[in-house]
Amino acid sequence: MKRRNILALAGALTLSPLSSSFAQEASCPTRPDQMMCVANDDNVSLAQSFSVVAEKSVEKPVAPAVEDKAAWFTADGVVTQNARVLLDRLEDAGSHGLNPRSYPVRQIKALIDQPMTDHRQKVLGNHLDRALIAYAQDMTGPRVNPTVTGDTERKYWRTAMTPRDIRRQYEAAGDVETFLTSITPKNPLYGALQTELARLEDPAVLHEKAPKGEMSNAQKRLQVIANLERLRWDKDRPERYVEVNLAGQTMQAVENGEVKLESKAIVGKTKRKFRTMEFNVRISGVRFNPTWTVPNSIKARSHLPKLKKNPRALDEMGMRFFVRGREIRPTAINWKARNHVAGIRMEQDAGPQNALGNIRILMYNEYDQYMHFTNQPELFDKGSRYLSSGCVRIEKAEELGQFILNATDAEMAAHKQGEANTDIRKRGGPMFYSVYRTTSLGPDGAIQYHADGYGRNKKLLGAMKRNGAIPAAPKASPKVKAPKPPVP
Repeated sequence: MKRRNILALAGALTLSPLSSSFAQEASCPTRPDQMMCVANDDNVSLAQSFSVVAEKSVEKPVAPAVEDKAAWFTADGVVTQNARVLLDRLEDAGSHGLNPRSYPVRQIKALIDQPMTDHRQKVLGNHLDRALIAYAQDMTGPRVNPTVTGDTERKYWRTAMTPRDIRRQYEAAGDVETFLTSITPKNPLYGALQTELARLEDPAVLHEKAPKGEMSNAQKRLQVIANLERLRWDKDRPERYVEVNLAGQTMQAVENGEVKLESKAIVGKTKRKFRTMEFNVRISGVRFNPTWTVPNSIKARSHLPKLKKNPRALDEMGMRFFVRGREIRPTAINWKARNHVAGIRMEQDAGPQNALGNIRILMYNEYDQYMHFTNQPELFDKGSRYLSSGCVRIEKAEELGQFILNATDAEMAAHKQGEANTDIRKRGGPMFYSVYRTTSLGPDGAIQYHADGYGRNKKLLGAMKRNGAIPAAPKASPKVKAPKPPVP
């Protein structure tokens, strides 16, 4: 069932000033697209839901006091400015990449200027209640399940506000404008994308022919809408954090809202099994002069064919071999008879040849993906850097380690001169976030577009389209035919 076919958000929706709908939320889902929930009766159909509301609202609700700024109506039944501001926000939902048709705009407009009878007040109040809840939930969480992209888990993203939280924060704010402003994402990219979307919504710009090989403005518009959606998924950032944009292949270290360090990054290859996942985790420290235990996938795909030809092919890489915890010489293994590498651990010594470089960032996670330097720094000069097997290589890894540890130059130098696998732990280290954004802010504040290398935006936009979550694109302005010259 499409999301907007089930707009009854929390049961009987008649707020006072946000009607008594909130009283039933304990037994209702936190998102309206999960199931119908009316009057705690799971057997009530969608078509019956509004009649149930009417039957259970026989008594005239007590009118809120005039001084209650959160109310839709004054004590004598006059529509407040608060209701009109909400209508304006709903009509302007497209500026956030939301679809205004997802909300009861038409119904509210048809009633808001009518003389208010008891019945009209009740119906209009219900529409305003539902609209506020739906809009607030769309602004504070995913409208589709983030797992549709195939490379993340739901737990790493925000959960939309519950009706209880909406009521509490709205009444505390006192009016619609203050409340909705407070829940709008504060990321500078979000505001810049709104400005870019407004530019692209100009029919003359939107339908402008793009140069060959470049993204069309219609494609850019969809990219902006997808990235606005993603930004609304983001959890609030702490004072100190590290963020890698996989699509942009860049890393930023941020403190108190200021970017302290920016670096190129190398991310997982575009093949599904090598892609870098989207997740967040706390960084626990830095490992200096790391050794590297080779993953089974790389052992089988890259190293085994070489060892079949020459058992000593990996000697120059500083590779050591272990069976049941005991080190053995590579020449003692009959590589030609092996079609697998199970039971053989390959470990690369620390040093300039090590694939992790001289620094690995400790950030334990279910995917065993982490940040580190590399023994191939020349790869950072490439334009497209989908080159790793899942981990993220950072060009300025030493500077990142210093940011994480809050270390001095002298402390960093001492750490680097230590022995292999020297771990420096950092209690309460910064959070790490890997995100996938095909738009970013350039140094001059202009929007930069990135290729959808993993195809995640394509999947996201497909799910949004199926849910009716994408606003309609402006149509091209009709061409005006030039008048024919007069006949001599």
